[in-house]
Amino acid sequence: MKIAKTALVAACVLGTAISGFVDGQTRKSQVEAKETFTQITAQEMNLLLADAAEANPVAVRRFEDDPELRRKQIESLRDLLALASDAQKVGLADRKEFRNELENIAAEMTAISYDRHINKRRSPFENQGPSFGKITDAMVASYWGESPGSPLSAAVKMARNAKFEQFLDTKLYILGTGDPDLKGKPLSENERNASRWMYARTQIYADEYARRSALLPLSFKQKVKIQIKLQQAQFLARLYAEQLAADTVVFDAEIATYMNAHPELDTVGDRAMAEKILARAKSGEDFAKLANEFTEDPGNKDATGQLQGGLYQGVNLGVMLPRFEKAAIALEAGQISPELVETDFGYHILKLESKSSDKYDVRHILIATAVSDPSNPGARPVPVKEYVKKNLENEKERGIIDRIIVANKISVPEDFVVPRVVIPGEAPKTTPKATPPARRKRS
Repeated sequence: MKIAKTALVAACVLGTAISGFVDGQTRKSQVEAKETFTQITAQEMNLLLADAAEANPVAVRRFEDDPELRRKQIESLRDLLALASDAQKVGLADRKEFRNELENIAAEMTAISYDRHINKRRSPFENQGPSFGKITDAMVASYWGESPGSPLSAAVKMARNAKFEQFLDTKLYILGTGDPDLKGKPLSENERNASRWMYARTQIYADEYARRSALLPLSFKQKVKIQIKLQQAQFLARLYAEQLAADTVVFDAEIATYMNAHPELDTVGDRAMAEKILARAKSGEDFAKLANEFTEDPGNKDATGQLQGGLYQGVNLGVMLPRFEKAAIALEAGQISPELVETDFGYHILKLESKSSDKYDVRHILIATAVSDPSNPGARPVPVKEYVKKNLENEKERGIIDRIIVANKISVPEDFVVPRVVIPGEAPKTTPKATPPARRKRS
């Protein structure tokens, strides 16, 4: 399943504080109820947009000016929350590794958010020194109790190292679920040291955020809270979408039924046309001229637009579609394929020019059965079966998510304030002064 990622969400830096250790004591942050993902309020949306306006004013300007974009972003947020809510309902958030990763996300994003705040960095990419640039190696060594005269007790050192091992195990597990090639792959000593160093910097700022919480602006803390909710929602939604993928599989019988119900996708007329061209080629007409007149293969033109007579020269074995290649190399030089060769791209008429043990030259006329997606006019045409399969997958996915939205009572506001942003270098808009009404002259 696909999960649409919105410009609104992507523009945000997400984070909140989690449990940890400060001077040997458990971090005294407020204990909140388990996060839920059923709604975003208008106030939360306004906070997100205000933050995005600083980090990416161009994206917010597009969001302001394009009603269709706003509609799609709202729909995407609704879908995201629905998948995260159902993931929570079925217990994904309670699994040890995933629960640990939700905590990792919170701590990491808290640190990034706090770093932005104290360094007045509008976005994590703004060039005002490296992220976490104020955390020195000495501070990292002190965090681990490795600096001379460290006041940390043995119990705190042990606890911090245990938390790091848990962090590392969780990250490796998550990586392994996303990429089987990484499953069970050990870290090198350099990778382990880099992870330990980064983990310490994250915890230093997460701890500092918790200590200074009472002094931080309320709006900043509210923004952090909604940002972390969305970041965690993305993680849970991705996990849940992978589980639901089996429910969106489309079978050949479904494709056939769909095509029968949509005669405009029928390729009978294309086949009839290809049969007529094949007959003309077999009767002795110039194959190259026929190719230049009828082929719908975009590869029949070179870089200058010159027609190629359908010729592909020096084709290595294994390059073309298997059915195309098998039919081509079964011919003798100068021979035309006795029957049409059908692939997902359409009907092919072939004439072999020459062949060797590992290469061949072939002329080719394609009568395409590919179709263009009217919802994506800029995309290339795709084989008709691929187009139908995609449509059916989208229908199944949409149906699943719509049911989840209703079942979880997902709420995303449609009425919110989009801040007016000024693009750097753009001349500010001026409001023309109203012309006063003309006064009648007294007679």
